Amino acid sequence: MNNSFFPWFENYLDFFNNDNLVHAHLISGKKGIGKYSFTKLLAKSILCLSSEELFKPCDNCNSCKTLESKSNPDFYEVCPENEGGMIKIGQLRGDSKKDGDEKGIIKLAFESPLLCKAKVIIINEADSMNMESQNLILKTLEEPPKNTYIFLVSSKPFSLKATLLSRLNHTLIAEPSTESLENWIKKKNIVFKNEDIQILKYLNLNNLSEDSILDIREKINNFSEDLSNTASAKKIEKIANDWDDEFLSKRLTWFLEVILSSIYLKLDVIHDKPEHFSKNINYLTKEKSLIELFDYTKKINDYLSDLSRGINLNHKIQIKSLLSNY
Repeated sequence: MNNSFFPWFENYLDFFNNDNLVHAHLISGKKGIGKYSFTKLLAKSILCLSSEELFKPCDNCNSCKTLESKSNPDFYEVCPENEGGMIKIGQLRGDSKKDGDEKGIIKLAFESPLLCKAKVIIINEADSMNMESQNLILKTLEEPPKNTYIFLVSSKPFSLKATLLSRLNHTLIAEPSTESLENWIKKKNIVFKNEDIQILKYLNLNNLSEDSILDIREKINNFSEDLSNTASAKKIEKIANDWDDEFLSKRLTWFLEVILSSIYLKLDVIHDKPEHFSKNINYLTKEKSLIELFDYTKKINDYLSDLSRGINLNHKIQIKSLLSNY
């Protein structure tokens, strides 16, 4: 693991120190800005046998080496098993081979460290935990285990239960400024167009490359064209077939962004208008009333909520319903 983090995390280092490091922490912020890498580096430094300084592990001790080889007995991490899936209670309890490691994080949390002075558990995409999983974590935090640090990483922190949030020390990472992104990209020697700076917010910056920029630009253009081609039931049928894939939630998020921007324009609210969706935004602003636009936002938000909760839906019917009102 590269022992570094994105420059926009520099301002958050002082939030963590050995004297008052809490045992239950939530690190949140926009998806793809490097929260997980930042948290894992923190975890590595906590468990390091040689370094006493947070975010600066030695990389040579047995703890650092076993963490890199995914065999450190005092480190455990959990994430959804599938893209867009849920973190089920079995992954936390570890009580079945199908749902997760048989040991589970709950048992690990209350055991004595085997190699290090402490234990660290990371729950990545913590907002993917279903209610059972959240309740189990909440119960664990009611009597926090000694020498165990639990870090939740999330891009949707307020979808977690309020009672669980109240038990966590919360650090919200601000979205990188345009200037900091531009400076960082230049140092990475990645070629990009000036107009691409707006679309970087849709990308996972951990894996940013010229190819990923080209790919997202193409997806955005296709999405925008799809919205402009909903004049007939036949075309809507084809678009619904195309959208029914693993990229659906991203498209719905873009759809919501288009509608919200249209609402801002109607209300004369100053905002950062996404230029890549200008054609769609201008159309909705002209053709739809505020009541229709607000109703649209509710439908899309409800659909996104159902997706995040893993509700089994007929996506083609849902997509056709949305597009038929465009």
